[in-house]
Amino acid sequence: MNLNVAEIRALVHLVTRRTGLPVHDEDLEQEVALHAVEAFRRIERVAHPRALLAKIVVDTVGDYWRRRRPPDTS
Repeated sequence: MNLNVAEIRALVHLVTRRTGLPVHDEDLEQEVALHAVEAFRRIERVAHPRALLAKIVVDTVGDYWRRRRPPDTS
């Protein structure tokens, strides 16, 4: 599958819109692209590539916000 940078950017923007302000972060987009390349190399046959890419975006954005939030000490 050819990774379309505009599609990754649009998915990141769509997913982060649910978390508050949409994020325009090139580092986050690059991290998604890296995870996507690794996943598509690892999986032999992908029946629904856009669904897999969307799942990677959701997981990566979740990890992004989890890393930014200070741990709950209560």
